[in-house]
Amino acid sequence: MTKQLFSLLFLTVVLATSVHAQTILLTGEVRNFHSQRPIAFATISVNRLVKRVMNGAQANVREEYTTLSADSSGRFSQRVPVGEYVIEASGVGYSRKSKFINLKTDTSLQLELSEQTNQLDDVEVKSKRAEDNVKSVESSVIRVNVQNIKKLPIVFGEGDLIKALTLQPGVTTVGEGAGGFNVRGGKVDQNLVLLDDAPIFNTSHLLGLFTSINTEAVQNATLYKAVMPARYGGRLSSLLNITTKATTTEAKRAIGAGPISANALLQQPFKNGSVMVSGRAAYPNLVLGALPKRFRGSKASFYDMNGAFQYRFSPKHSLKLTGYQSGDRFKFPEDTSYFWGSTAATAQWSSLLTERLSVNVKGILSNYQYGVNGLGEGLEYRLTSTNRHKEIRADVLYQLVRHKLEVGGGVINYRFSPATVKPTGTASAVTPQRLTDELGQELSAYVSDEWTISKRVSVQAGLRYAQFQNRSGGNLFTYDPDQPRTVESIIDTLTNSPGTPSATYGGLEPRVSFKIELTDKASIKGGYSRTRQFVHLITNTTAISPIDYWKLSGKYLQPQVADQFSLGYYRNMADNTYETYVEGFYKDMNQLVEYKDGASLLLNPHLETELLPAVGKAYGVEVSIQKNTGRLTGNVSYTWSRSWVAVQSPFVAEQVNRGAFYPSLYDKPHNITLLGQYFLGSGWTFSGTFTYQSGRPITYPDGQYSYNQSLIFNYSRRNADRLPDFHRLDVSFSRDSRRNKTQKTYNIVNISFYNLYARKNPYSIFFRQYLEVGRAYRLAVLGTIVPSVTVTKYW
Repeated sequence: MTKQLFSLLFLTVVLATSVHAQTILLTGEVRNFHSQRPIAFATISVNRLVKRVMNGAQANVREEYTTLSADSSGRFSQRVPVGEYVIEASGVGYSRKSKFINLKTDTSLQLELSEQTNQLDDVEVKSKRAEDNVKSVESSVIRVNVQNIKKLPIVFGEGDLIKALTLQPGVTTVGEGAGGFNVRGGKVDQNLVLLDDAPIFNTSHLLGLFTSINTEAVQNATLYKAVMPARYGGRLSSLLNITTKATTTEAKRAIGAGPISANALLQQPFKNGSVMVSGRAAYPNLVLGALPKRFRGSKASFYDMNGAFQYRFSPKHSLKLTGYQSGDRFKFPEDTSYFWGSTAATAQWSSLLTERLSVNVKGILSNYQYGVNGLGEGLEYRLTSTNRHKEIRADVLYQLVRHKLEVGGGVINYRFSPATVKPTGTASAVTPQRLTDELGQELSAYVSDEWTISKRVSVQAGLRYAQFQNRSGGNLFTYDPDQPRTVESIIDTLTNSPGTPSATYGGLEPRVSFKIELTDKASIKGGYSRTRQFVHLITNTTAISPIDYWKLSGKYLQPQVADQFSLGYYRNMADNTYETYVEGFYKDMNQLVEYKDGASLLLNPHLETELLPAVGKAYGVEVSIQKNTGRLTGNVSYTWSRSWVAVQSPFVAEQVNRGAFYPSLYDKPHNITLLGQYFLGSGWTFSGTFTYQSGRPITYPDGQYSYNQSLIFNYSRRNADRLPDFHRLDVSFSRDSRRNKTQKTYNIVNISFYNLYARKNPYSIFFRQYLEVGRAYRLAVLGTIVPSVTVTKYW
């Protein structure tokens, strides 16, 4: 398989080189005019001057040839045909600069940009070019404007990256205060969340009220809802790629506080490098009284820390180190407490071997641990579960005039410890128990090419191969194939030695996306991708909870597989003031994990007896209108989508809803989001968001009977009912005290009113016996207005 991939790469390079032999190499570096430090990720537009006859006279007409993005050291390179060009460079917070040049031989440029001094009233900070909506080959991609998050209405004073994503089409959560997020009808565990390329298994603080990644430490965040780059894989629904602030050209400090937490940030450059440190700590006990009665009397705390170090050994070689740690503790008023946390680290070596060839080598570590402390008298115990992810990978980039070739691969070693229970009191009656550790190895290799076929047509095609082996030790059970899988149907037991493969899965994962520009302001985009998922979150709740755990694919738990198609129409209007698109998608999923009614998941050595393989499908249409400039900015979006699942077992006892397709827990047909920001002047901005969602599916009892003076509810139709529809209005006033971009010391104040009209949106509805009848009870996590004030100082 590896030989075939490299043969494909070699053939592509040969063909591309033969077609574009009459070219020269344009290289350069973008720097700050005053400090002479490089400007990371600057945008470089290469515009060719072509002679045209206009009104009977010959004139030079500018035609956009290509657009480049500088690397983290401000460098760029591109092969272009011989000719006359206008090169334009720009960066966030910098004035645009143009330079005319007649390219005849290989040429190196140094472009110096000055910082903008416009009043903030006229400055709009964007995370991408407005033209990208039409001209980029990527579709179904959301690039988060991190600066704007500070102006949005926020709950308990915490700006939240993932909550900002849920204001975009196709991204939802199962309910208020739920951990994680859902993309196009997928599950929470089907999203690959990477922080500097390290996977984060739980992105929640305080049982889902907040995201565990501090927005102050984030440089860029990009969500791929459909076709993710070929170098990534391992999840079905999406990729959220987050990078921290590792590069800076000047010292920056920040400190902020709100009603529930405080945070600090330090960025410091030095000769040939820079360092960043951030931290956040919470004191939520002061506001837990605002939660429902069942949570009052609870105690909680959380923290997170980020660090980054970057050093340039030479203009062509650099080292980047990043680290992250988070921790949570939560105690209910009863006798149980929970704790969970993540640790991640990445080391990246980058080398520019030639002006066209660069290499990145990365070592990645990610650990996740959760636990439960039982404090009941005579039943004291401690339950823990851990995930360990170790990865090494290499990526090679080769650039030609109209091709951007990438090839690479990597290996991941997994060690999951599902559960260990130990008594913690001398008089505890709890029996020690430990499930066997799970070992696995994933190998991957890929090749991809972004090909600019013409000015208006581009294609990005990739092929990824992934193979997974389960190498766990312990008992492997064989079940009677003519009976439903239960403990009673075990007919044989084999013992596997640790390190010996007990199950092997793998296959090709093609990825392709395309763009066809109809005009300079309109295009059609589409794509197809196949993905596989070898790790699974074992949970029978709708959102991530502290007692969920992860499990590797094995003999009875095959990898999940998804095929997704998308097609959309993209259009910009009024000189890119408005960005619009309409996109449809269809996703086919196989080997999904569903559960038997009343499944026992925790500390179960025969977990496969509680699991049911399922198939699924999701489809829908997303519509978005976004206004980028002017005193009023914002967007309006609507999503119609469906998400279905079916358990089609040959055994009637294992079928759900008689094997028919039924709505998944993440099926919300109608989603409407309104987001507006109005600049009031003198640094003040008013922001408002309104969200409406169809209620998610839920299972209500369809009968009841009495047994031994107890009322027993009967549930026979899974997800046949729905919660009431969800809607909420949030508003905020924020003030940025800066008068211009060169001002270094300033404050940002955010005054928010979350859930302005105190809607009691139900998170769940459950049934209990009341006297001699059953009664429904509604749980709303934040059923009241939540005001907050947050102040952040920068200098």
